[in-house]
Amino acid sequence: LLTKPQPKNIRLVFFMFEGDDITTYSLFKFLGEEEKEYLKKIKKSVNSKEKEVKLFVMPETGRKILAAGVCKKSGFSTSKAVLAMRIAVQTAKKEKIKKFAFWVAPMDGAETTRKFYEAVAANALMANFEFMKYKTPPKEGFSFVQEMQALCRKQDKNITEGFRRGIIIGEEVNNCRSLANTPGGDMTPKILAEHARKDAGGTGIKVSILDEKKIKALKMGGVLGVSKGSDEPPRFIVMEYLKGPKSGKPIVLVGKGVTFDTGGLNLKPEQ
Repeated sequence: LLTKPQPKNIRLVFFMFEGDDITTYSLFKFLGEEEKEYLKKIKKSVNSKEKEVKLFVMPETGRKILAAGVCKKSGFSTSKAVLAMRIAVQTAKKEKIKKFAFWVAPMDGAETTRKFYEAVAANALMANFEFMKYKTPPKEGFSFVQEMQALCRKQDKNITEGFRRGIIIGEEVNNCRSLANTPGGDMTPKILAEHARKDAGGTGIKVSILDEKKIKALKMGGVLGVSKGSDEPPRFIVMEYLKGPKSGKPIVLVGKGVTFDTGGLNLKPEQ
């Protein structure tokens, strides 16, 4: 969280309620005098509707400003804010904006503040994601937002904690998307199992990897049957986190984790 004005060349994103005056927003004070005067003249055209982002280039400094419409103030919610952030990030990528700043403020209550900015941060990272592993980067590089700065009036531990949690969630969701998007030829059962073991490091999660011999010993015929469709030997991944409250009931998630297309032949009639 930053409390001091940033360099004049940094891009700013105003998240605005429909019908609001941009000059009344706290972020407005981070602008230079020439920029303020310019926006005062065109303030009626700055305001954006929900799901709309307008781009303005300041004539004196060349600074880019995005005005992202959230919704009407009466309909504000976390989901509305999240949608506005996602659209703002996608617009910044399109306009090749590598770094931008936006204003943050505490919500009504500590827990509400943490959860709100957790959702905002997680979705900002998810909106910035694209699977580029097999694409050749252009000379100028891929157009991703490299840095997002949160500006505030004073430090707030709940906003900071919300961002911290949201960044972890966003990064790990994107890691899962990368695993899921990787073709089976490069994401074999063995490699997926290695990822599971590596990614669980330092989390307190116990990881057990069953190889083909152990799978046969446990008579897991379904896994063995599916694996016959591939030259790659199967792996069965078990991940256990046992550090929750003793009074809590166990939660079990079961996924196929299949790394290649197991659809087989289409036996349905064409009619």
